[in-house]
Amino acid sequence: MEFTLKEFAESELKNYTVKRNNNIIGVGVVTENSFTQTEIPMLIYKGSKYQYNPNNNDGGNRQGRLLGKVEKKYDVKESDIIEVEGIEFEIKYFIPRIYADFNEFELVMKL
Repeated sequence: MEFTLKEFAESELKNYTVKRNNNIIGVGVVTENSFTQTEIPMLIYKGSKYQYNPNNNDGGNRQGRLLGKVEKKYDVKESDIIEVEGIEFEIKYFIPRIYADFNEFELVMKL
């Protein structure tokens, strides 16, 4: 049995801008603004697993994770930059899904 992204999240899919850096590491010439931008439909949501971040100034707080799902037919890789609500996030790693037509990934805010 294969799970499809459109089965359970067709109404929540939204187009997001994905930027990919075209600079090749190790080449002497580095050009600025060598990004390619594409619009890809995906699902971005706040993950349910929380981690406790102790902070002595405010007594500690909980931080959630930002996760996403995209169909496997789109070429999305680690270190791609996704703009969500005007904030740039970077794909940190992919969570493997075997019996599904989509990839799941975790986003980290780009500094």
